[in-house]
Amino acid sequence: MNTSLLKNGELFTSQYERELLNKIEQITRSEESSHISNIKTMKNSLIDLKRSNSFIETEIENLKLQKMKEENSYMKLNQEISSLSKELFMSEEKNENLELELIELTNEIKNKTAYYKSIQYPTSNSLFIEIFRKFHIEWKNDKNIICTIKNKKLNDVFTIFHDDNKTEKEINDLLWKHL
Repeated sequence: MNTSLLKNGELFTSQYERELLNKIEQITRSEESSHISNIKTMKNSLIDLKRSNSFIETEIENLKLQKMKEENSYMKLNQEISSLSKELFMSEEKNENLELELIELTNEIKNKTAYYKSIQYPTSNSLFIEIFRKFHIEWKNDKNIICTIKNKKLNDVFTIFHDDNKTEKEINDLLWKHL
């Protein structure tokens, strides 16, 4: 159908046809305006959707960046956990070694304490030597000299020499003689 003919209305001569034409024009105008408003609404919706899409895309990018940062921090945290666990293992091993050393040192202290307690009291040999010192007899660690005797009464020092021919009784007699 030719729209130019409809607009002119020349073909329609009767009133009814003109009213019908006017109604059709009104309906088409209202439909057209409805379509135009729908199109505007759709355009606005499309613009809003594009904005939303852009916002969502930036949010996705932000989330990707955040995920990468979290992965990096997770990796760093895992590395730190690994190094700390190694350090803990080494510390535990060192602690065990120190505990063993402490046990050894404690035993050594006990042994030395027992030894020092035992040397606080003189042995029979040290008592023997001390008694002879009171008599002014000094024993020598020499091959030729056995001892020296200081006699205060005679104001003299006697030396008893080592001789293979002398017996123990002769040496004892010499000691008593010079005391």
